[in-house]
Amino acid sequence: MVLDPSERNAKGSVQAFMSIMRALALLLVAVATTATAEDSPFLWRVQGPRAVHYLQGSVHMLPEEAAQTPPALESAYEAAEGLVFESDIAALSSPELQAQLLDSAKDPAGLRSKIKPALYQKLQKRAAEWQMPSNICDAFKAWFCAMTMEVLSATHAGFSPENGIDQRFFARAQADAKSISWLEEPSQQLGLFTDMPDALGAQFLAATLDELTDASLGPDLLLKTWQSGDIAGMEKVLRDFRTRYPEAYVRLLANRNQAWLPKLTRIIAGEHTQLVIAGAAHWIGPDGVIAALKARGYDVKPVAATVAVTAAPRDPRAAGAPWLMTYLYCRDPSAALQFYQKAFGFTPGIQTLDAQGRLTYAEVKYQDAVIMLGAESPGTGRLAPATQKLMPSSQFYIYVPDVDALAKQATAAGAEVIEPLTDRSFGERTVLLRDPEGYLWMFATKIAKK
Repeated sequence: MVLDPSERNAKGSVQAFMSIMRALALLLVAVATTATAEDSPFLWRVQGPRAVHYLQGSVHMLPEEAAQTPPALESAYEAAEGLVFESDIAALSSPELQAQLLDSAKDPAGLRSKIKPALYQKLQKRAAEWQMPSNICDAFKAWFCAMTMEVLSATHAGFSPENGIDQRFFARAQADAKSISWLEEPSQQLGLFTDMPDALGAQFLAATLDELTDASLGPDLLLKTWQSGDIAGMEKVLRDFRTRYPEAYVRLLANRNQAWLPKLTRIIAGEHTQLVIAGAAHWIGPDGVIAALKARGYDVKPVAATVAVTAAPRDPRAAGAPWLMTYLYCRDPSAALQFYQKAFGFTPGIQTLDAQGRLTYAEVKYQDAVIMLGAESPGTGRLAPATQKLMPSSQFYIYVPDVDALAKQATAAGAEVIEPLTDRSFGERTVLLRDPEGYLWMFATKIAKK
């Protein structure tokens, strides 16, 4: 099949869009300013309840000479157990979705019937400057024309999606067998454009041509802005964009940020460190994700470009284990295991037997607590209190629904009452018991204060 020039350029823009959502590139450039030493290339650290996570503002297209990963981002990647992208990059690159986008982009009525003459003349002027056919977009909708012009602009400047943050880290995560997930389905991302009303598509095209005409904006400035961590400059571009093209701003940015929040909060609540990579414009400004997370009480801080990210602490526990456990040395672990079940209602856990079938190690559980039981070790002096014939200097303090019932059950099983049932002035009813191994257990139930 032979394609005319406009069709060939259209297919090129399809491929670029599917890989990187280049359509939002105008939001990723800004007037470069001097960044402070505390700034980083749009990398933030967010403290979740169980792990640290990282949020990276990406640049979707970069020149080859700028493809080296900043040290802080490299460290964040090494610390992360999984990566999260805007959408499924592999699916977006599939021939099926590429064909679907191209079909949706075609307009039988023609672009000239949907946009004002002045805007069409501006488009023709830009095409002539790049020595492209004047009718390059005539067969397509305005939103697709905007994407095409953005891709051509970046390509002329030597930028490519293969060097962009998204594609490089997606490929690395696949090669390193790290988990990969995304914030929105490919169909949702395509729908941002394929379902775009004609008036909004014209607005999007106008915004794109404004960017390409403005000498202070362009792919080279994108690179400088990202490398210098110029958040202030980026926010200025966002303000201008929101003021001049409010409907496009809401559709392409603000609404998506809000839609991502539920999934992001679930990611942050997880126990495995994640590196979330999305276009830099999504994170900043009053409608950005960073502001929304801070408003919900999350501790979000920029990562200094000059300070390497240390590996986030990972959960070192075995599955189901609490952070704090205790180990009790027992004269008879098997008897102790039976006693704690019968007297205190603890449930059995892991058990280990020796070659003769004797219990050498066991665990008992109560709520989220785990107590380990093992045989005495006379050679190391690790003996049960009963063997040492002493009163322990410490005791366990455990809440139960009914302390009276527990005391009755425990004494029937052989526990010794050290302090009888007592109503305390601080609003708890307690009993202090000693088990056959000599360990002390204080059980308590909340009651009304005296």
